Amino acid sequence: MEDERNEIWRPEGRRLKLSNPSPFILQPSALRVLVIAALTAFVLACGQAGTATSRLAPTAAPTASATVAPAPIPTNPPPSVTPPAVPHLSIARAVNLRSGPGTTFAVIRPLAAKTELDLLAVMGDGNGRWYKVRSGDDIGWVSGTVVAVDDAVAAALPTEESFAAVAAPTEPPAAPTAAPAAAPSARAAIVIVKEPGTVSAGRRASVTIRTAPRATCSITVWYKSGPSTAAGLDDAQADAKGLMNWSWKVGTRTTSGTWPISIQCGDQSAETEVTVP
Repeated sequence: MEDERNEIWRPEGRRLKLSNPSPFILQPSALRVLVIAALTAFVLACGQAGTATSRLAPTAAPTASATVAPAPIPTNPPPSVTPPAVPHLSIARAVNLRSGPGTTFAVIRPLAAKTELDLLAVMGDGNGRWYKVRSGDDIGWVSGTVVAVDDAVAAALPTEESFAAVAAPTEPPAAPTAAPAAAPSARAAIVIVKEPGTVSAGRRASVTIRTAPRATCSITVWYKSGPSTAAGLDDAQADAKGLMNWSWKVGTRTTSGTWPISIQCGDQSAETEVTVP
């Protein structure tokens, strides 16, 4: 029998004998098996190379995230600071709220008896004290002669000097001749000798004061409609003993209520009131 290694199969099923037979020529089936095996080996080799590469790749160290520690909560928090309370008072009788510390300043509005006031500041001392107060939305001044403030409370109040130059009366020019020796002191305090009290509409009211002898004084009665223009409320001069009296008629249409009265003698002032039932 002829050696089959020297032959190949032709498509017609006939054998073709090689003229130069080679021991390395494979049959078609064996060639397919060899190709498949080679491809499989190649694929496996590539996979193992990739695995080795992934194993050798350095692993990045995890980045530590910064953690902010919460602020410690104090076990004993500092006590809250409470602002000092504003002292206040309730006036016992009607009084004028003025724009400055003196009766020469304009009246902002009359304050009825039992009005609550906040004390803000003080000016002067003794009978010459004036208090800066707040009543609702209005801030003004009231005389210390008509409000009762404890000395300790007055001493603790802030002092103001901004009105000192304005409130001081202007001294008249010196007379060419010497003043009489008996010239009264314009700084004598005003003392209310007789208050008007309660007076019905249509009746007469009066007030009497004592001040420096021969001192000239003015009086203003404040009703709801404004300052009274009744006869008898003109400026007047005290007698030799310092006594002075005003008398006037309360109008028949005067609004009922308690109304303040302001008296001014030189740089001294006083307040009183009249009640119309």
